[in-house]
Amino acid sequence: MYWRTEMMIKELFSFGIFMLIENTIILVLLADLAWRLSVKLRLIRHPHVYWRSGIIFLAYVLCMFVYNLSEFYTGFVNYLLNNKTIAVETVAARVFGRSLMLIAIVLLWYYSVRGGYNLFKDK
Repeated sequence: MYWRTEMMIKELFSFGIFMLIENTIILVLLADLAWRLSVKLRLIRHPHVYWRSGIIFLAYVLCMFVYNLSEFYTGFVNYLLNNKTIAVETVAARVFGRSLMLIAIVLLWYYSVRGGYNLFKDK
């Protein structure tokens, strides 16, 4: 029984490190995207120009940043600081969900920053 508990703690620790790395990448990409959007919003500040979709997109990115910041904290506390056993299936499901979120954020960042998408095209 002791061996199984120790093995689960080691697995949780490795999953926690993996989730910490994923969450850090997600937060960096979202922060970069929010910074770029806020710079573009400041540069086009003009009485006759109003970029409504840019403001909505910035609000979306900031909401995603806050959500992922809470996920970062939850993963850090539950998997790295806590020594209680958690079912490996639960941890694997959380890691799978965070991996899908990482893929989605990388695609969002690539599409909006590197993919040649013109953020100023507003129709």
